[in-house]
This record gives sequence, C-alpha cells and structure tokens, in this order.
Amino acid sequence: MASTMCLYYYHGSRGESLEEPNAFEKPVSTLGDFLLHFPTAQEGLHFRFQVDDQRSGYVWKDVVDPKEVLPKYRGRVCAQVLRLSTMNAGEPQPTSLKKKAVDKS
Repeated sequence: MASTMCLYYYHGSRGESLEEPNAFEKPVSTLGDFLLHFPTAQEGLHFRFQVDDQRSGYVWKDVVDPKEVLPKYRGRVCAQVLRLSTMNAGEPQPTSLKKKAVDKS
C-alpha cells in the first residue's frame, strides 16, 4: 500500500488550526491504520474526517469503525481531532450559528 499524507489538528486547542495542520505520511487506508500511525497514543480522542461536498465544499464525517475506509479530501486524509475529556459531559453547550453565503450557480 502506498503512503498517504495525513493532516490533522486538535479542534479547540490553542495553536491548532485547519489552516496550519500537523502531518504524517504512512500507508493508511482505514481508521485502524490511521490510529496505528497516529503520533500520540491518548485515550478519549474522537476523529472526524474531511469529505468533499458539492454544496458547501466539504463536511466532517465521524468515523468510529476501525475497519472503515477513510475518506480523502483533495487526495489526502484530513482529520479533526476532538479531545472528549475536555468537553463538559452532561452540560448543554451553547451553539453559535453564522450565516454563510451559498453559491447558487
């Protein structure tokens, strides 16, 4: 299996962003492969992967099955990493929605 460029960032962490992601390059096809090569072995992480979307450009897909083939975005695997331990369990979180312009052409 050929190596795949894997980009990732920790969502909500200071100094981390989609614009300046971390990266590793390994033979990755499934979530299990990704986790095998992921640079940090931490409990309580959740992974979302960027997927092409014709309407909005891209969306984030939650992947939890280690056997599931990961989606690629522009030829790369791009992950948003959530630290579940830093989220307030059981407390409702405020949602802030922003209106986004949609190209209807």
